[in-house]
Amino acid sequence: GVEFTFDDYQRVANGAPRHEVIRAVLGDGLGAAKFDRLMGRKEEIVLELAREQGLRPIDGVLELVDRLRREGLLLGVASSSRTARVFLETMQLDDRFDATTDARDTELAKPDPEVFLSTAARLGVEPAQCLVFEDAPVGVVAARAAGMRVVAITSTTSAEQLAGADWVIDSFVGFDPTPILFPPCATRP
Repeated sequence: GVEFTFDDYQRVANGAPRHEVIRAVLGDGLGAAKFDRLMGRKEEIVLELAREQGLRPIDGVLELVDRLRREGLLLGVASSSRTARVFLETMQLDDRFDATTDARDTELAKPDPEVFLSTAARLGVEPAQCLVFEDAPVGVVAARAAGMRVVAITSTTSAEQLAGADWVIDSFVGFDPTPILFPPCATRP
């Protein structure tokens, strides 16, 4: 019985943990039992939809992931969602990543940097060695707070809202990360 538009989603839900989304949609007046029931039901619905309807990666992202793997880079997924692993398994992509961290592994959600720092630790790399791809403003804030560089994609959010990123792109299709990952030899004598 509550109207929740895509604009509302972008404003309060994109990248936010589900407890914040439920409160944003239904308010703070829910009792603890009803709130817990709704949290569980939201997760059930998301998982049912993923399994029944399938999921489709963002155009160009698989090509980018495969290219980065061929370059020998370690790849991780750092998500505030509790369903990240299920999504990767549903799309049969879980074997493309060296580490996955989601809300089940962390206490704090983005914009806190915990999920990114945990993923870097699982990969065995320093945060400054990481490049994050993000689609949500809270994710950009979290990655920057972790001391990581950020490429933001405007798949769900405007470039203006992602302005805190180091680079903003409109699509993964044809995206060449080489200048970002491997700086040119400008510093060579």
